[in-house]
Amino acid sequence: MGKLPIKLTNERRERVWHLLLKGYNANETKRILNISNATVHRDIKFLTTKSQEYMSDMAKGLHVLMYQKAIEGISLALTEAWNKFHDPKTDPRQRAFYLKLIGDVNEKIFNLTANGPTVM
Repeated sequence: MGKLPIKLTNERRERVWHLLLKGYNANETKRILNISNATVHRDIKFLTTKSQEYMSDMAKGLHVLMYQKAIEGISLALTEAWNKFHDPKTDPRQRAFYLKLIGDVNEKIFNLTANGPTVM
């Protein structure tokens, strides 16, 4: 049997990953995707290796970049919420929604800051 193109292999591995996330075991995954037992176990081994690499990257500091990205993304949402709140075209009922959203976003930023990673 020949090798599958990498795109098809990656798509299958993504389907295996999603089934694992949903709580399916290897036998159920094999049955649902109609693939061999060996293929499922190779995919799980591959996904495990990728997860280990991810955790290693996180330990090396990648989590700090992700943390910054999250805060900056939330800050952009906060800016847009304030823009909508101050826009005279915004319906007054929607202004109340934006004000609530602004409060929620500020709380999220505070929680991320208070509970975020420690960098030495």
